[in-house]
Amino acid sequence: MEISESEDEGTSSHDEASAIAQNLQICNWQNRGDNVLSDTNQELTVMLSHGEEFALVGVFDFVVLKGAININGANFSANNHLGQGPAAQRAFMPSTHPISIVRALDDANQVRFMHCNDQPTPFAHISPLFADIWIQHAGGLPCRSFSLVSRN
Repeated sequence: MEISESEDEGTSSHDEASAIAQNLQICNWQNRGDNVLSDTNQELTVMLSHGEEFALVGVFDFVVLKGAININGANFSANNHLGQGPAAQRAFMPSTHPISIVRALDDANQVRFMHCNDQPTPFAHISPLFADIWIQHAGGLPCRSFSLVSRN
């Protein structure tokens, strides 16, 4: 019994479609209430356990208050030197690029993500396709310059 080319193509395209339709988990951190220390229009401070992953999109400053984290291969730890406060770092994570993951390295980690007033130049006037790459909201409403990428 011979299989025609059209039947063979239909089988392979079905296998490809099912492989593409897989649901990938972006992060494993869950907002349980007790692991969110602060959640305002200006900042989000979270606790992460070892191995937990957290994803954000936008522009923000972040400070590691306790423990250590990894973002795209770069490690950041809390500054425990006497007389020095924690150093803030800036991150640019547009929605047009692969989602960056914040991964907890120590057993107990606290990270503060802060709103940036000094955001990159908006490109919406060039093309409507660029309207929300930095999580800017229409109408100039007060909001954070970043948002959490949901687990679901």
